[in-house]
Amino acid sequence: MISSSPVHRALLLLLMTAYVLWGALYIARTSITVDGVQYFTLWDDGMISMRYAENLVSGAGLRWNPEGDPVQGITNPGVCLVMAALQLLPPEPARAALAFQIFNLALLAGILWLVVRIGPLLFEGDVRVGLAAGLASVLYAPLAIWSLQGSDVAIIAALTLLALWRVLDHLERTGEWPLDVFAILAVGVVMRLDTSVVYAVFVAGSLLLGRRRLATAALGGALLVAMWAALMGFGALYYGDPLPNTYYLKATGSPRRYMFESAFRQFVFLATTALTPLWLLVGVPTLIAFKAADRRIWLAAGLVAAVVGYHFWTGGDWVYGRTSRFVVPVMPVVILLCVGSARTLIAHRLPRVLSTRAGAMLMAAVGILASLVVHPPEAQREWLDPSSATMFKRENRENIRYGIWLGQATRPETSVALHWAGTVAFLARRPAIDVLGRSDRHIARLQVDRFAPGHSKWDWDYVLEERRPDVIVRTSRGLAAHPAFLRDYVRAEVEGVGSLYVRKTSLDRLIDPGGLELFNVGLDRSRWTPAGR
Repeated sequence: MISSSPVHRALLLLLMTAYVLWGALYIARTSITVDGVQYFTLWDDGMISMRYAENLVSGAGLRWNPEGDPVQGITNPGVCLVMAALQLLPPEPARAALAFQIFNLALLAGILWLVVRIGPLLFEGDVRVGLAAGLASVLYAPLAIWSLQGSDVAIIAALTLLALWRVLDHLERTGEWPLDVFAILAVGVVMRLDTSVVYAVFVAGSLLLGRRRLATAALGGALLVAMWAALMGFGALYYGDPLPNTYYLKATGSPRRYMFESAFRQFVFLATTALTPLWLLVGVPTLIAFKAADRRIWLAAGLVAAVVGYHFWTGGDWVYGRTSRFVVPVMPVVILLCVGSARTLIAHRLPRVLSTRAGAMLMAAVGILASLVVHPPEAQREWLDPSSATMFKRENRENIRYGIWLGQATRPETSVALHWAGTVAFLARRPAIDVLGRSDRHIARLQVDRFAPGHSKWDWDYVLEERRPDVIVRTSRGLAAHPAFLRDYVRAEVEGVGSLYVRKTSLDRLIDPGGLELFNVGLDRSRWTPAGR
């Protein structure tokens, strides 16, 4: 059994308190005041999940639009269920995201507790490894940013670490692999399907650790297969397709070479902007030299290797500077391995120092260094500098203004085409067309000769001629030069909001649009006056 002293427990409590308070400050920094109302919002993909959750709570089902064919534009059904439960409180739209942010803040505190508990289980019962890794995790910005911005990172990280702690703790006490760990991981698969990669590592780990290994692995594998069968069956019955629409959008239709190049560029960016090569040159050889026989280290390292491999298979994330969301949930494990490798090296070279107060200070310094090893500076600045802007704050402000205006100045049946498909759709509560295909079957299944994670596919002929949106928010990717767009739409300048584009035959869908001026969409900015107005 591993025990900690009152001093260690006090340090953990201090870290958790500081983490929660700093996280609460970050949440406040993400809020935006528009027309005297304070809005809390998640990053745009999080607000897409929030829209699915809102429609579920309202009785329309787990779907993007209340009307029309349902499309599974999410890979995180369990997260949507959590969001739906939180919306039952019920908060007003301006604060609907706040409850989920607070939920994630609580998860971050739990993640810190788990990191501190796992450290000594991996490295000779040394509680200081956990505390140093905990300090590094508090300083590690991408975990906090992605969590408090409303992604599913905190949920997946918490479940992954809970499963790892459960395995290590149970092996330490009984020598047996705990079967209930597969139930924890099954919850993770429901939360986000990609967690199956983590689950598979634990199944493989059960073949290396504990007793009755084949039976244990078979049970874990059977439960994973059953979960996938249930989720695919639900998809087939409810959405008409066993796989999420996002699978077709992100994992098919682009040359595999371009996907690998995208993921590799992100990996190189992380390796060159942080001190990752330092740990690769020092930490990894240390673990191989001194811990190669410890299969618990294999399990931890296997989690990291599998998730990084999955990052490459998917082509990576679309946001640079804050580390891929596929990788961030296992970064606390990376930090633990960084700190543990440093502790192992010190123990073999300076064993006497490790047992002194100087050794404790050295471990704290190792924790700070570990955070720098994996820390992209842009994210670090955002997390640690209260005066810096939070992620996508300018875009979030614009999207809030668009969503409010559309909800007030258009009729309920007005269809809106969106590039940023989350916040605007959630606040406007109008039939929405996702022009980049996350919630559109046709666009998601296109074959293209390019790749940008989640943003490779669009079809303006289809959007303009078949979907025929009444309003288009923003233009990009050649839309502004499309003949049908130039022919059928006028630009509307909305005072205090910005530009949007209205179909000429849909002007009657606008309700007393005060402060709105109409122009041709051509470059001459000449006014367009509809007949009879």
